[in-house]
This record gives sequence, structure tokens and C-alpha cells, in this order.
Amino acid sequence: MHVLIYNLEVKDIPPPAYRLHVCNDQKEMEGMLLKMTVTLIVMPEEHAGMIERLSLFAPNIPIAIVVKEHSHQHARHWTSQGIAWVWPETNWERHLNLTLDAPLPETQLVDSQEKVVSQTYDQPTILIAVAGAFDGAGSTHLSFALANYLAKQGDGKVAIWEAGRNPCFEFLAFNHDGVVNTKPRFEMDKVTYFKSAVDMDWVESYAEQFRYLIVDLGNINTSEHTSLFFRATIPVLVGSGSSWRQRELVQLCRKHIHKPQEKWRVVLPMASEDARDEMAETLAGRQVMSLPTCDPYQLSEEAEQVIERILNIAKRKPAGFFGRLINR
Repeated sequence: MHVLIYNLEVKDIPPPAYRLHVCNDQKEMEGMLLKMTVTLIVMPEEHAGMIERLSLFAPNIPIAIVVKEHSHQHARHWTSQGIAWVWPETNWERHLNLTLDAPLPETQLVDSQEKVVSQTYDQPTILIAVAGAFDGAGSTHLSFALANYLAKQGDGKVAIWEAGRNPCFEFLAFNHDGVVNTKPRFEMDKVTYFKSAVDMDWVESYAEQFRYLIVDLGNINTSEHTSLFFRATIPVLVGSGSSWRQRELVQLCRKHIHKPQEKWRVVLPMASEDARDEMAETLAGRQVMSLPTCDPYQLSEEAEQVIERILNIAKRKPAGFFGRLINR
């Protein structure tokens, strides 16, 4: 496949399956578009005025714009102009390499012509951060359950990003497909899975395509992305109702006493009602729930009722995912 790079310096080595063609002259680029089948065009923002003319030579080729200052407003502006991707100048090559390993935007027929489209949502992406109070608490299991429940509701596209220190999505993809999947993302049961190899910038650039983004942080005490928990629309903390493990939850609440905690959902897998009541009394002012044993891919009615409570999204418009990251 051929990728056309206009007026940008290429420093990294691209994947062997793709050929990068670098040019700094408009006529040269137009000639290349006439001579070869180009998969993607990448150009800096200052040359975006050429897009209308390029559409005469390549009406169906997706375009990525490289910007000096990446922001939610920038992304909104360019995607509304039909641009497929908006990448920051600092690491656009990494975005390119990851994109080449991922599916290109879906196409659909419009007026008998094929047009590249990338679905976005008018409402902000709802960020759901799931963290464990200790190693093995069950944040990944609960993340899968939340994702599959949301996908089943059909209220919008759902994605999960594994952001903990013990990645497992690689094996999940292998177990599901029976072959090694080297791509940074894959689809399974109407849910998009982003592997740990994907960084925050890349997830951010794709977030608008999803109604719900679930971040599996793993152990909140050791995660590199703990700040996302405190910025999330729905922060979910997984602990234990066992008497010998209650201390971790209490210590976490004390450690972050300066953070607002009224939105926290504290989930206790397999805890008895007595244990739940005891923890709810100890952590007064926070939502404490007991989650029954469940298969995250075949949820019982009882488990779905608990998940509905966890995902009880406030009626007020939630703060946007991008805004939370940019305004930090």
C-alpha cells in the first residue's frame, strides 16, 4: 500500500507492508496521485488549503492533518471538514504507524460514490475508569462486563483500553481468533479493544468515534494513568468485602481525601450483603455495591441490575473526555 507524505520530514522506519512517498511539491504530489493507488495522504495543517484541489485527483482517499497544537477544537474542526485523522506534530509518525496497523475508516456509498466517513458523536465521550484497590482485584473482569453490557444496549460504540501494568488483551485476541494478532486494536462482540501498546495520545485521537471509553487501569496504586480515574465521568474502584482486605479501600480513600469522592462507585465482587453494608458504613458518602459472580460475556439478570447502578449516568451533560485531558 502507498502512503503519500507531503512536506513532512520522515524519521521513523515504516512497517514493511507500506511504502511511504515523500514529496514537497504540489505538482509532484498530483502526479503521484494519478500514477498510483494511494491509501492515505498525510500533510501539515498549513497546507490544508490544497485539500479541495486534491479531491479532484483523489476524491476517496482519507487524509490525515498534522497540527502544531493538538486540541479537541482542532480535531472537531478538521473532522467536520472531512479529515479522517488529526495528529500532533510531536509524534505524528507514531500515529501513522499505529493507524497503518489498524483498519482505515469505514466507507459507505453516497450518491453512487464511495466516501470516507468516520463516525463521531455530538455528545462528549463518556470516560469510565475502572481501577483495582490491589493487584488482582478484578478491574479487567469488571471492565469486560461493563463493555459488553453497554454494547448490548446499543446506545453507541464502546471501546476498552488496557492501561494497567499486566496486559492481557494480546492473549484475549489470540484466544478468540486462534491466531496471533499484532495490531494495536481488535474488535470482539461489538467492542473495540485497544492494547497496552497504544499510548494515551492515540486513544485520545480516536475517542470521539466512541460513545463510551472504558479504561482498565489495573492497580490504582501502581498505574501510570491514575489521573484518569479522578477525571472520569464514572470512576469505578474494585475492592473486596473480605475483612482482611477492607483496609486497602479505607487507605485509598484516606490517601486521596483531597479528591472529590462522591462519584466513586466502589464495587465488591462476590461480597455478602452484610459485608457490603459494613463497607458502606465505613465509606459513608460513597456508592458501595456488591457484584455477584458473573460471566462478563453472559451476564445474569442480577449482575445486569448492579451494572445498571454502576453506570447510572447523571442526566446533566458530562464533561467531555478531551476537555478533561486538555485542561489539566
